[in-house]
Amino acid sequence: MITINQVTDPQEIELLFEAYRAFYDQVPTEAARQFLHDRITQGESVALVMKDGGMSIGFVQLYPVFSSLQCQKAFILNDMYMTAAYRNKGLGEQLLQEVFRFAKAQGACYVTLETMPTNAPAKALYKKSRDDSRYDAALYKDVVIFSTLYKKTSKYHE
Repeated sequence: MITINQVTDPQEIELLFEAYRAFYDQVPTEAARQFLHDRITQGESVALVMKDGGMSIGFVQLYPVFSSLQCQKAFILNDMYMTAAYRNKGLGEQLLQEVFRFAKAQGACYVTLETMPTNAPAKALYKKSRDDSRYDAALYKDVVIFSTLYKKTSKYHE
Protein backbone atom coordinates (compact mmCIF):
# COMPACT_ATOMS: atom_id res chain seq x y z
CA MET A 1 0.00 0.00 0.00
CA ILE A 2 1.38 3.40 -1.03
CA THR A 3 1.29 6.13 1.62
CA ILE A 4 2.59 9.71 1.81
CA ASN A 5 3.40 11.28 5.16
CA GLN A 6 5.33 14.21 6.53
CA VAL A 7 8.82 13.26 7.67
CA THR A 8 9.47 13.67 11.37
CA ASP A 9 12.71 11.68 11.54
CA PRO A 10 15.26 12.61 8.84
CA GLN A 11 16.59 9.03 8.87
CA GLU A 12 13.37 8.04 7.07
CA ILE A 13 14.70 9.68 3.91
CA GLU A 14 18.46 9.76 4.49
CA LEU A 15 19.21 7.02 1.92
CA LEU A 16 16.82 8.60 -0.59
CA PHE A 17 18.49 11.98 -0.04
CA GLU A 18 21.90 10.41 -0.73
CA ALA A 19 20.53 8.75 -3.89
CA TYR A 20 19.03 12.09 -4.98
CA ARG A 21 22.38 13.80 -4.53
CA ALA A 22 24.17 10.94 -6.33
CA PHE A 23 21.82 11.52 -9.30
CA TYR A 24 23.49 14.94 -9.55
CA ASP A 25 26.99 13.47 -9.11
CA GLN A 26 27.32 14.42 -5.44
CA VAL A 27 29.00 11.96 -3.09
CA PRO A 28 27.49 11.07 0.28
CA THR A 29 29.01 13.12 3.09
CA GLU A 30 28.39 13.59 6.76
CA ALA A 31 27.90 17.31 6.03
CA ALA A 32 25.03 16.50 3.63
CA ARG A 33 23.39 14.19 6.18
CA GLN A 34 23.75 16.88 8.83
CA PHE A 35 22.28 19.46 6.43
CA LEU A 36 19.20 17.27 5.90
CA HIS A 37 18.87 16.60 9.62
CA ASP A 38 19.17 20.29 10.53
CA ARG A 39 16.67 21.51 7.95
CA ILE A 40 13.98 19.07 9.07
CA THR A 41 14.54 19.13 12.83
CA GLN A 42 14.86 22.92 12.93
CA GLY A 43 11.66 23.38 10.92
CA GLU A 44 13.50 25.02 8.02
CA SER A 45 12.10 22.54 5.51
CA VAL A 46 9.20 20.16 5.19
CA ALA A 47 9.79 16.73 3.72
CA LEU A 48 7.15 14.30 2.55
CA VAL A 49 8.00 10.62 2.16
CA MET A 50 6.24 8.11 -0.06
CA LYS A 51 6.30 4.55 1.23
CA ASP A 52 5.32 1.19 -0.19
CA GLY A 53 4.44 -0.79 2.90
CA GLY A 54 7.12 0.35 5.31
CA MET A 55 9.78 0.98 2.68
CA SER A 56 10.64 4.58 1.73
CA ILE A 57 10.54 4.83 -2.07
CA GLY A 58 10.43 8.57 -2.77
CA PHE A 59 10.50 11.98 -1.16
CA VAL A 60 10.16 15.69 -1.70
CA GLN A 61 11.67 18.48 0.35
CA LEU A 62 9.98 21.85 0.45
CA TYR A 63 11.49 25.08 1.67
CA PRO A 64 9.13 27.76 2.98
CA VAL A 65 9.47 31.27 1.55
CA PHE A 66 7.22 34.30 1.53
CA SER A 67 5.72 36.42 -1.20
CA SER A 68 5.75 40.16 -0.53
CA LEU A 69 3.32 40.77 -3.36
CA GLN A 70 0.85 38.11 -2.23
CA CYS A 71 1.55 38.67 1.49
CA GLN A 72 1.52 34.93 1.99
CA LYS A 73 3.69 31.91 2.56
CA ALA A 74 4.90 29.93 -0.45
CA PHE A 75 7.10 26.88 -0.97
CA ILE A 76 10.04 25.92 -3.15
CA LEU A 77 10.26 22.26 -4.03
CA ASN A 78 14.02 21.89 -4.30
CA ASP A 79 14.44 18.14 -3.89
CA MET A 80 12.42 15.28 -5.34
CA TYR A 81 13.49 11.70 -5.79
CA MET A 82 11.82 8.38 -6.61
CA THR A 83 13.69 5.07 -6.57
CA ALA A 84 14.22 3.63 -10.04
CA ALA A 85 11.89 0.64 -9.57
CA TYR A 86 8.97 2.99 -8.85
CA ARG A 87 9.46 5.48 -11.68
CA ASN A 88 7.06 5.77 -14.62
CA LYS A 89 4.15 4.41 -12.59
CA GLY A 90 2.37 7.70 -11.88
CA LEU A 91 3.76 7.89 -8.35
CA GLY A 92 5.77 11.05 -8.97
CA GLU A 93 2.62 12.81 -10.12
CA GLN A 94 0.80 11.49 -7.03
CA LEU A 95 3.58 12.86 -4.82
CA LEU A 96 3.40 16.27 -6.53
CA GLN A 97 -0.36 16.42 -6.11
CA GLU A 98 0.19 15.81 -2.40
CA VAL A 99 2.69 18.70 -2.41
CA PHE A 100 0.04 20.99 -3.92
CA ARG A 101 -2.57 19.80 -1.41
CA PHE A 102 -0.16 20.31 1.49
CA ALA A 103 0.84 23.79 0.28
CA LYS A 104 -2.77 24.91 -0.07
CA ALA A 105 -3.60 23.53 3.38
CA GLN A 106 -0.71 25.59 4.79
CA GLY A 107 -2.13 28.72 3.15
CA ALA A 108 0.61 28.98 0.53
CA CYS A 109 -0.01 31.17 -2.50
CA TYR A 110 2.32 29.22 -4.79
CA VAL A 111 4.75 26.33 -5.14
CA THR A 112 7.88 26.69 -7.21
CA LEU A 113 9.27 23.45 -8.62
CA GLU A 114 12.99 23.53 -9.39
CA THR A 115 15.15 21.15 -11.38
CA MET A 116 18.30 21.15 -13.46
CA PRO A 117 17.87 21.82 -17.20
CA THR A 118 19.36 18.40 -17.97
CA ASN A 119 16.70 16.54 -15.96
CA ALA A 120 14.21 15.91 -18.78
CA PRO A 121 12.05 13.45 -16.80
CA ALA A 122 11.56 15.95 -13.96
CA LYS A 123 10.75 18.77 -16.38
CA ALA A 124 8.16 16.59 -18.13
CA LEU A 125 6.65 15.54 -14.80
CA TYR A 126 6.47 19.11 -13.54
CA LYS A 127 4.75 20.27 -16.73
CA LYS A 128 2.31 17.35 -16.62
CA SER A 129 1.54 17.76 -12.93
CA ARG A 130 1.11 21.49 -12.86
CA ASP A 131 -1.76 22.81 -10.91
CA ASP A 132 -4.39 24.94 -12.64
CA SER A 133 -4.59 28.72 -12.15
CA ARG A 134 -1.49 30.52 -13.34
CA TYR A 135 1.56 28.55 -14.41
CA ASP A 136 4.92 29.67 -15.71
CA ALA A 137 8.33 28.18 -16.46
CA ALA A 138 11.68 29.88 -16.89
CA LEU A 139 15.39 29.12 -16.93
CA TYR A 140 17.50 30.95 -14.35
CA LYS A 141 21.21 30.30 -13.84
CA ASP A 142 21.11 26.62 -14.86
CA VAL A 143 17.93 25.87 -12.91
CA VAL A 144 14.50 25.42 -14.48
CA ILE A 145 11.77 27.03 -12.43
CA PHE A 146 8.11 26.02 -12.70
CA SER A 147 5.71 28.06 -10.59
CA THR A 148 2.06 27.55 -9.85
CA LEU A 149 0.27 30.58 -8.43
CA TYR A 150 -2.89 29.95 -6.45
CA LYS A 151 -5.75 32.38 -6.07
CA LYS A 152 -5.18 35.32 -3.77
CA THR A 153 -6.53 34.22 -0.43
CA SER A 154 -4.44 36.28 1.96
CA LYS A 155 -6.11 38.39 4.63
CA TYR A 156 -3.96 41.21 3.24
CA HIS A 157 -5.98 41.24 0.01
CA GLU A 158 -9.34 42.02 1.55
